[in-house]
Amino acid sequence: STQGVSSAASDVYKRQLDTLKLAGTGSWLTFAALTRDCTRSMEVVGRFLALLELYKAKAVETEQPEALGRLDVSWTGLEVDPAVVAASNWT
Repeated sequence: STQGVSSAASDVYKRQLDTLKLAGTGSWLTFAALTRDCTRSMEVVGRFLALLELYKAKAVETEQPEALGRLDVSWTGLEVDPAVVAASNWT
């Protein structure tokens, strides 16, 4: 069922956004820091995909000065509902 997938995705989006909000606007965290607690590669992939969707929703901004280099992520201050962002991929 896509509802279960959407709910799981929403949880991932919310955790990523909450972490970035805690750091505050203008504070940058590395993708490595955002995935430090991942134990499986699929968790890292899931978090990356969540960040892409949050980027598309303009909730986060990213900096990556060189291809395949360090990826830095910051909250823009824009409030979005992670459930709505997640659901937009499954409807």
